[in-house]
Amino acid sequence: MSPIASIERRQLTAESICEHVSTSPLLAQLLRQLTIDRILSEWQPASTVKSGSVDPELELNARDLQAPILDHRAKLQQFKQENWGNKVGSYYLTRKVQLDRVICSIIQVADGTIAQELYFRICSEPKIFSKLALNYSQGSESFDGGKVGPIPISRLHPTISTQLLLLKPGEISPLFIIENFYIFVRLEQVVPAQFDDELRQILLDELFEQWLQAKIVSEIGSVSVQSVGNELN
Repeated sequence: MSPIASIERRQLTAESICEHVSTSPLLAQLLRQLTIDRILSEWQPASTVKSGSVDPELELNARDLQAPILDHRAKLQQFKQENWGNKVGSYYLTRKVQLDRVICSIIQVADGTIAQELYFRICSEPKIFSKLALNYSQGSESFDGGKVGPIPISRLHPTISTQLLLLKPGEISPLFIIENFYIFVRLEQVVPAQFDDELRQILLDELFEQWLQAKIVSEIGSVSVQSVGNELN
């Protein structure tokens, strides 16, 4: 088979390139783009995007949808909207707890005895939380007196998220352990997620990516490396 490329005196054939791609993260990226391109080339838009539901730059009208060459980004947005636009609302309800942001205070120390003493002191005198966090906590939050957030609760360690979900503002969790650190948290405030256009687009993208990743996984199993030398010679 004749080489089709040369890199630092190494001759690469189509087969060697395919073998390398099939065993590297490039395969997933390649399949992702090929899958999107194929779907969009076969897909025929059924309707226009409703005004105000997406970024105005992506809004399409009937004439745009019939144009021979349609902007790839806009067509992909239209594809997402037609397939998952009516599911975003219910999906938001299932994801709302993870989308809400929280402000919390954290203390984490490696010594269990010290952690317990700090815990009892704060339970009896809540106002000294930030002072003790600044002096004793061994995480980066200590620089802010233990304060973390506002941050989506889903971005916190799962154990911390679980503890916070059990608390009301002002309440302190029991002591718990994560990777040899003794930790307790206090929920300061919950900032509810706002179902605005920006969040709607994020959720629409999530639904599309979930569907796309499932297709990619199924296609990876059917990929095989075949000689294409005759076609390329």
